[in-house]
Amino acid sequence: MRVLEQLFEAGGEVLVYALVLGAGLPTIFAIGIWALSFGAKGVDDVAEHHPHPIAKVFAGVCFAVVILAIAAGITIIVGHGFGMTLQFGWPLLVAK
Repeated sequence: MRVLEQLFEAGGEVLVYALVLGAGLPTIFAIGIWALSFGAKGVDDVAEHHPHPIAKVFAGVCFAVVILAIAAGITIIVGHGFGMTLQFGWPLLVAK
């Protein structure tokens, strides 16, 4: 029965990572794009659309989160290729 317990525990971890990275990052990116659709002056013409300044900041934060997550993922993959592991401190990559 210990095997089934470990199987469900590992499956739960995979599910959480898949939801966060597989659906979460595209959702955050889509929210950033959606925020840019809010106009500053309520203009209906697409050619004269200017995003609201607060919406620009919010979208920038959304895009920064996505870019940082992608950079961390690439760092983890490359680090493992060189026999290193990622830590949140300095130095960023340390030998296993």
